[in-house]
Amino acid sequence: MTVSYQYCLRWLCAFVFVTSMASLSKADDWPPIDPADLALKSIPQQPGAPGVILLREENDNDPLHFHSTYERIKILTEAGREYADIELPYSRKSFRIDSISGRTIHADGSIVPFEGKAFDKTVEKGHGFRYNVKAFTLPGVQVGSIIEYRYSLRYDDNTFYSPEWIVQRNLFQTHAKFKFTPYQFDKVSQYLVIGHDRIADRVSWTSYLPKDSQPKDTRGMRSESIDLELSDIPPLLDEPYSPPVEAVRMRVNFYYTDGAKIEDYWKVESKYWNKDVEAFVNHRDGAEQTLAKITTAGDSPEQKVKKSMPL
Repeated sequence: MTVSYQYCLRWLCAFVFVTSMASLSKADDWPPIDPADLALKSIPQQPGAPGVILLREENDNDPLHFHSTYERIKILTEAGREYADIELPYSRKSFRIDSISGRTIHADGSIVPFEGKAFDKTVEKGHGFRYNVKAFTLPGVQVGSIIEYRYSLRYDDNTFYSPEWIVQRNLFQTHAKFKFTPYQFDKVSQYLVIGHDRIADRVSWTSYLPKDSQPKDTRGMRSESIDLELSDIPPLLDEPYSPPVEAVRMRVNFYYTDGAKIEDYWKVESKYWNKDVEAFVNHRDGAEQTLAKITTAGDSPEQKVKKSMPL
């Protein structure tokens, strides 16, 4: 009996040890680094750039209610060291950030892991809203270093968020991968309520990308996701007299929809817009009666507006 107990205890300890090591190995499992990236000093695609994004990966999973991000940046100039200061914006009301990890790899291959703590701070707040950032700094960053970090953004089980992929950044990107696993509409017992109490039955997207670089819908094939993989993404810089960067940036916007025809959608949507305007004007407080006192029946809409405005 004693021998059997010791034998089982030994196997149990061995199992716990192997499991712990496997978890630790997985936690430290970073993508391999190309020696050419360690030796990289500049890029011809963006001369004088402070850095270059070597690899980006974003994974949005609505059924599991999380978004994960991984990023690797090569620091090329002294100004590029500012990329070691990471700020992750989010709303504490709807999201939480966890699983933050990172490290710095010097040009000689030595590695300095991030072992500090991410600090939470409020950057903007007002009536009914507050925006926060998780902030941390990767250690020992020098010109020639490679930095990489990753984290997860999580939200409630009864909530779904269709993502926006911001593809283009202010640095040249060597490689970027995006994946979105949307809500599974084949589950008859569940349904998804979207704006104005409509019931969604599909996911759609609007792409602001070159025609030869479009998302691939692999649902029903090898996976249940929509994927995008790009290489050599040019930077987008905010320059004087240039159009607003948010209007011309390469991106993909996803949204859940009920599949209504365009004309039917706007007929219904315009009713809600009119209702919102009426609520804002608030006729119940006597706005119409007051307007009638300062205008005449022959006034044009423009004249009525001018008379109703304070001097």
